[in-house]
Parts: sequence; C-alpha cells; structure tokens
Amino acid sequence: MQVTRRGAVGLAAALLAALPLLLCGAGGVVTLLVSADTEGQTAACQVCPVDAAPGGMARRATLINERRRKDPALVLLDAGNALFGGDSMAGGGDAIVAAYNLLGYDAVNLSYRDFRLGKAQTLRTLRDARFAVVSCNLVDDSTGQLVARPYIVKQAGIERVAIVGVTVPPAAQDMLPHLGQQLAGIRVEDPLQALAAWLPKAKRESARVILLFYGPAASLDTVRRRFGGDLAAILVGGIPPDALPGASRPAVVTTMEHGKRLALVRLLADGGTDVRQIDVAPSLEPDPRMEELLRRHVSP
Repeated sequence: MQVTRRGAVGLAAALLAALPLLLCGAGGVVTLLVSADTEGQTAACQVCPVDAAPGGMARRATLINERRRKDPALVLLDAGNALFGGDSMAGGGDAIVAAYNLLGYDAVNLSYRDFRLGKAQTLRTLRDARFAVVSCNLVDDSTGQLVARPYIVKQAGIERVAIVGVTVPPAAQDMLPHLGQQLAGIRVEDPLQALAAWLPKAKRESARVILLFYGPAASLDTVRRRFGGDLAAILVGGIPPDALPGASRPAVVTTMEHGKRLALVRLLADGGTDVRQIDVAPSLEPDPRMEELLRRHVSP
C-alpha cells in the first residue's frame, strides 16, 4: 500500500494526539484520586500534631495539580459529606462548590449529611456545581424524582467507567428531630433496591463500575456481599479508615476526613487494585488561585 506524504503526516498527528490516552490508560489501568468527609473544611487543621498532615483546600489543590500532571486521565471523586462544616456553613456550602469547581472534581456523592441546612439550600447551592452530583437513592418528595444523577459514565484513558452514588439513611432519624428537619422533603430510598435497579444500567454503559458509598460499616458489608461482583471498587465516606475490611475484592477504600489525606487508587488490568494514601502535607505550597477563591467565599 502506498502512503502519500500528506497521509503520513496525518497519521503521525493522529498518533501524537492519542499518545496521552495510550500512556495514561495503557493496559486498562484507571487512576482515581479520592476524598471523603470534607465536612466544609477549607482551612488547614490548626490543632493537629506537628507530624500530622494538616490538609487545607489550597494545599489539596497543589497535590491534585501535581497528580494530574503525572496522569492527565486521572478521575477525581468525593465519597460524600462534603458541603457543610465550620468553614462553609455561613455561606451555605458555596465555598465547597466553588473550590470543587476549581479543583475539577469529576463526581461527588450526595449524602444525607449534605442537607444540614435543608433541601432548598442544598439544591440551590448545587446549581452552581460544574461537577457531577450523583445519588441513586435520594428522592425529592414533591416530585418523586431523584435529586441527583444516579450515575455518570466517564472516559478514563482508554476505558469507560461508571460512577454510581448511594447513601444509607441515618439511623434513628425518626427519634432525632434535627435530622427530620434537615431531610424534610427528601426521601432516602432503600440502598439495596436502588442499586439493584441502577447497577445493571451502569454496567451496560461501561467497562467498570465504581461505587461511591456513604453510610455505616454494617450497611457497607451488606452492599459489598450483594453487589461486590459487579464493582471495580467501593469508595467510602462515613467510616473511619481503621474500621474498613481488610484486603478484598472489590477494594474498599476511604481516606482521612477534612482533606488531610487523599486516596490514590489504581484499578489494574487484571482486576486488582493498588491503593496509596497521600498526605496533604505542610511541605506542599498552597495554590494561589485557591487561596484567592477562599478569600472571596469564606468569612474570616
């Protein structure tokens, strides 16, 4: 077959354009960077031990930017309970949405804890989100519709991955008036029934399915035993790292609260998983763009 000079140039250009995907997705490896239980925390911890990672959104930005330079196909995820806490409550959660927009999050799990100021405030705050908000079992009582997308499908290197969100209803909601007030107008449907309905659809559209789960350890174990064979990984909020099960398939991963660490998760071609915890350490130079954003959104 004879190749013209113009054809050769076009082929070379196409190969160069595809090179980042081939390098980052080689062998079907998918890289995830995961936060959980940020709880509205934007500042570095002021009371942590000297040798502990203090976190802070500006240092988190630097870490994420560094990881993206190494792997442009990286998928950035949050397992839930991100919106509200001491640094963000006064602004109704706007600081976290603005910060996550700047960080370029791909998907954030909406948990029952993300309604601390009520349904109207949470939905209003999330209108400005440029990231996908996912939950397959949070329903608006007034419409009967899900308040978020049940899942998204994301191109990660050369693979399509589905990201599904689910939250477990809070224990003793009926006996705790403040929880009833926070969740007024929101129905938390049975997680197992919701996953049984949505996971098959997510599987049909992707090579692997990642579950963002928020809830207690007992519920996590039930979900893992019933749906583990359908999942590449379960990324968890609401459970301390030392309370998770040991080595298992699929991998079950969380990280430290308030952004003190992020979990780096590599889904390997053979179905295995490589997990590292990365400190958001004081040696990281705070990102100036994030510092400027926080000055605008967080009250001193």
